[in-house]
Amino acid sequence: MTTLNEPILGTPKDTGWPYYDHQMMTSHLLREYFDTLNYKSSIGLAVRHGEAFSKFIDSRTTTGSENQKKADLLKKQAVELSSWAVTMKDEGFHDLHVHAFIGIWSSFEAGIENIIATYVERDDDIAEKVIDLFMPKQVSPDARPWSRASSLAVAKRIERLAMKDVSVKRTDVSARYAKMFYFLGLDVEVRDSDAAILAEANCVRNILLHRYGKIESSDVEAFPSLAKWEGKVMHMDQEKFTQYFNSIKTFLMALFDGINAKWPPVA
Repeated sequence: MTTLNEPILGTPKDTGWPYYDHQMMTSHLLREYFDTLNYKSSIGLAVRHGEAFSKFIDSRTTTGSENQKKADLLKKQAVELSSWAVTMKDEGFHDLHVHAFIGIWSSFEAGIENIIATYVERDDDIAEKVIDLFMPKQVSPDARPWSRASSLAVAKRIERLAMKDVSVKRTDVSARYAKMFYFLGLDVEVRDSDAAILAEANCVRNILLHRYGKIESSDVEAFPSLAKWEGKVMHMDQEKFTQYFNSIKTFLMALFDGINAKWPPVA
C-alpha cells in the first residue's frame, strides 16, 4: 500500500513516463505479496518462542528471588505470543492474508489512477481525447499542461464516466478499467474468466472493508463461488489469496501489453 522509502525503479521518470507508474505499482504489489512470506516465517518462529523463552528464563532465575515476578511476566508474554502464532497458523493465516490483500488492492487502485493521471498530464493528444470526451463540459479549469492535482482529478472523472458506460457491468472492474484506458486510446484485453475472478476479488474487498468480511445472499447471487461462506466470514486462505493476487497480476500484464503497443520501447 505504501512504504516509508519509495522504491527505486530502473525506469527513468522523465523519459520513461509511459511505463514508470506501472512499474511503481508493480513494485508495491510485489512488496505486499512477499512481505506475507516474511511475516509467516516470523510467526513460525514465534510458535515455540514461549516454551524456549520460558526455559531460558527459568535457567537464569532463582525461585523466590526479587526478579521472580518480572520473570513470570516475561514468560507469560512469551507464551501469549506463541499462542497467538499457533492460532494464526491453525486459521491458515487468514488475518495476514486479509491485511495483505487490502494493501495489494489499494496499491492496484492507486496505480491505475496514477497511470491515467500521468497520461493526461504528459500526453497532449490524450488530453485532447479527454477534452472531446467531456464536451461541452469543461474537463479541467486549468490551462495545459495540467498540474498533477488537476490530472488526478481528471482521472477520477474518467473513472466515473467509465462506470456509467452501458457496456460496463457494475461488478466488472476489468471492464471499467479497460474502458478508462480505451478512452485514452489504449487497448486492454482481458479474458472473461480472468475478469470474473478480478470482479470477485473486488467484491470481497468491499465486503471486508464495509461488512467485516461477512458474505450475504446478494454476494452469492453475483458470485456463486462464494456460496459456501454465505452468512459467514469468507476464509481468506492461501489459495484464495493467491488467486486474487494472480487476477490483479493478469490484468496488469494485459495493461502492459496495451502500454507497449501504444508506446513501443525504443532500443
